[in-house]
Amino acid sequence: MASSHVSITVAQEGWGEGRPRDIKALLENVAAQQLSLFPEIRPEISVMPTSECPLVSYRFKDEGPYTVHLSARDCYWAQYAYQFAHELCHILQGYERLTLRRHQWFHETLCEVASLLTLRRMGISWAHAAPFLNWTDYAPSLIAYAEDRISCTESQLAHGESLSSWLAQHETQLSEDPELRELNNVAALKILPLVEADPDQWRSIAYLPNSDGSFSDYLAEWEIKTPPEFSLLPRSIRVTFGF
Repeated sequence: MASSHVSITVAQEGWGEGRPRDIKALLENVAAQQLSLFPEIRPEISVMPTSECPLVSYRFKDEGPYTVHLSARDCYWAQYAYQFAHELCHILQGYERLTLRRHQWFHETLCEVASLLTLRRMGISWAHAAPFLNWTDYAPSLIAYAEDRISCTESQLAHGESLSSWLAQHETQLSEDPELRELNNVAALKILPLVEADPDQWRSIAYLPNSDGSFSDYLAEWEIKTPPEFSLLPRSIRVTFGF
C-alpha cells in the first residue's frame, strides 16, 4: 500500500533494539491504512520516543509538522502500530480545534477504533504485502494484538446491557476523565463493526463538532455537519447509542 500521503521522520535514538529505518517503514504502512481514505490530507509527522503515555503535541499556531510521541520500544511492531494509529486518528479529527472537554472521551473512543481497525487491516495486507518480505510471518501477530484488546473488553458490558444504559452509568466519569481506556474500548467495540462494514464512512471523523451539549445533540450535530455521502457512520453510531 502506498504511503505518498504522509511524510514521517523518526528520531534516530531511544527505541531500544528497534531500528529507525524499520520503525519508519512500519509507521508509513500504518498511515497508509488510514490516509488512503483522506487523499486531501498530507501531514508531516515527527515521531519521538517517550517514557510516558503516547500523545500528539499541540503545535504553535497550528504550523509545522505534528510531533507524535510513542512509548513502544524494540521490535514490538503491533504496539507501535496500535499507538501510532491512535495518535494519527487525533490528527485526522483535527484535535487542535476540538477544545471542549465534555465529549473528548468520544474522540478517544474513535481513536481506539482506529487502532483496532488498522491492526486488523494490516494483518490482512501483510500476509501478502508486508513492508519487508521477512515481516510477512508477523501478520497474524498484528491481528492477535487487536483480538487480545477486544477479548479483554468484551466481558465489561453486562450480558444484554444496552449501550445507552452503559452510557448513562459512565458518562459523567468519562466526561471527567476521557482517557479511561477500558471504558473507551467498550464503546469502541460497538463502533468498530460499523466502520468495517463501510470503511469509506471513516472520513466522517474529520467533521466532529466542537460543542459541549448533550451527547445525543453532539451526535446529531456531527451527522448534520458531515457531507451526506459520509453521514451514515454518525447516524449509525447515534442509533447504536439509542438516540
